[in-house]
Amino acid sequence: MALEGPFASAMLTRGPNPEYNLAAFAITFSVALLIEAPILMMMSVSLSLVKGKNSYEKLRKFSHLISFSLSFLLFLLILPNHYAFFAKLFLDLDEKLIYLIHISLMTFIPWPGFIGYRRFHQGLLIGDNKNKLLSFGTLIRFSFLTASFFILSPLNLLDGAPLAGLCLNFGVVSESLFIRFFTQKTIRKLKEKVDSPLGYLDIISFYYPLALTTIVGLSTQPITSYVAIHAAYSLKSLAVLPFLNSFMFFFRALCLSFQEIILSLLGDQHENYDILKDFSLKLAAGLSLLFFILVHTPINFFMLQTVFGFSKDLSDFSLLPLKVMSLVPLFSVYICWRRSLFISLKKTLFSTYASFSEVFAICLTLFYFVNFTSVNGALCIGIALTMGRASSSLCLCLLNYKPPKQAIFTEKKILSFSEVNKA
Repeated sequence: MALEGPFASAMLTRGPNPEYNLAAFAITFSVALLIEAPILMMMSVSLSLVKGKNSYEKLRKFSHLISFSLSFLLFLLILPNHYAFFAKLFLDLDEKLIYLIHISLMTFIPWPGFIGYRRFHQGLLIGDNKNKLLSFGTLIRFSFLTASFFILSPLNLLDGAPLAGLCLNFGVVSESLFIRFFTQKTIRKLKEKVDSPLGYLDIISFYYPLALTTIVGLSTQPITSYVAIHAAYSLKSLAVLPFLNSFMFFFRALCLSFQEIILSLLGDQHENYDILKDFSLKLAAGLSLLFFILVHTPINFFMLQTVFGFSKDLSDFSLLPLKVMSLVPLFSVYICWRRSLFISLKKTLFSTYASFSEVFAICLTLFYFVNFTSVNGALCIGIALTMGRASSSLCLCLLNYKPPKQAIFTEKKILSFSEVNKA
């Protein structure tokens, strides 16, 4: 999933008007992410709450209502009068870029609905120990993305940014349908189980802090896009922003996967706490080492110029922000670890506190650098994102974790390290 952003950026840099298309794609994708934010944690919710027929039926209706309502919200946003108001209020850009963003947003209408649909069913598969099917689904998604791009690109029907959006949505819809097809046996098994009643108020009380967490967390994307518009070297900053976001997401993606693993393997009494903690330390070390090799060695120019197709000018421009964010992989693993512990204890509000802390630190840092320094927008964003991750980590560290009262930790581990690694 994390390869999508770099792939789209690499294709756009090789097409006509790369800076304009990259800038339009950066803003479009940040808006799409913000709109999909309320349903991004649906996988964790279905994994945690669905135990039988009643909970499945209730959460399925809740999930589909939220997901496709968000697609309708995006449809309302792109109506000409609504979009004109939005562009005038937030997008201080030239007409060509505003037009490109408008067309690109049209291609993202199915995005939130099918993302929520997919993540709900992915949670069911994880709960049924069918993790491998998620990998097949992602492979199908990326295959449809690349195939549609190489088929449609020579036809020159769309500019680069709208074409990238359309191909991304082809991938998402195809994966969603694939995942739904392979959850049929899981759903049949769930319908045979009788579970305790789960009301919509129970779902909302568990879900709204997680939804708020992702809304607050993903609000950083439109915030950074807005800052890039108004900071020094705005067009260059917008052009490298999709790459910076997708490159950092590549490292955060493994943390997102690890959160579901923690929730499914931790155990009711947190009996696998020690082995999962050990795994998280190794994951943090491995990601930090990989980031260092890619960013702080001569490989960086090969990656930027050959793989992503950046000019030497854009490569130099994006390298310093990357170096500033060197600690982000380490912070991301820690945030994932602590957040998962609190979610397993049904303390979902703690994740919201951490996200508010992160966004506050990002906004404060951006305000200072944009108003009181001449630092370019991309570097401002790199510093701010690092400060945000550090703030969120500190907040989660200060919040007190208490394992379930009946938990008994012994030297004997229920799971082996290889079992966690396999998951």
